[in-house]
Amino acid sequence: MAANRLLFWMVAAVSLIGMVGAGYLLFVHFSEKNNSDSRLIPKMVSQKPAPGSGKSKKTVYLYFSDEKNSYLVPEERVLFVSEDPLEMGKTIINDLIQGPRGSLGRTIPGDATLNAFYLSKDGTAFVDFSDIIREKHPGGSQTELLTVYSIVNSIALNIPQVQRVKILIEGREALTLAGHIDLTSPLPADMIIVR
Repeated sequence: MAANRLLFWMVAAVSLIGMVGAGYLLFVHFSEKNNSDSRLIPKMVSQKPAPGSGKSKKTVYLYFSDEKNSYLVPEERVLFVSEDPLEMGKTIINDLIQGPRGSLGRTIPGDATLNAFYLSKDGTAFVDFSDIIREKHPGGSQTELLTVYSIVNSIALNIPQVQRVKILIEGREALTLAGHIDLTSPLPADMIIVR
């Protein structure tokens, strides 16, 4: 009888330890899942400018829509930028938001803002926009395609450290911008839609 009671308490103790451990693992899993910054932007390159990284003139190409909204067309710009890829990324995106200088079409609503620009060690740039980029987007699959690759190409083709671009909205992963183009994975540059 005493042996059965001892066995019962041992099984109960092991079960209790197992339940506490499982509860802890579930808590950790859901905490990480709901923390979008740690999930989406795991290990970032420092946001501080590199020592001695002065600004200089650099020729870059920003990608805007053609007049018929069919293709992206590069617009050459000479920008006063830092060699630091983070500062350069912010400058490029802010110039892209300001729109084209010639007859090309805007790809991002003019009152959208850049919340943050990050660069991971694996070469993924995270570009975080205000929700206005989605709210004021005109819609349509072709327009959305041009907006997405205007951002991706302008960053990936001008900053050597960037291999692909992940678009975020208000610090969170977005499924799409306007219902058509999948934004759940980082995107490499695409020259097929450039003329």
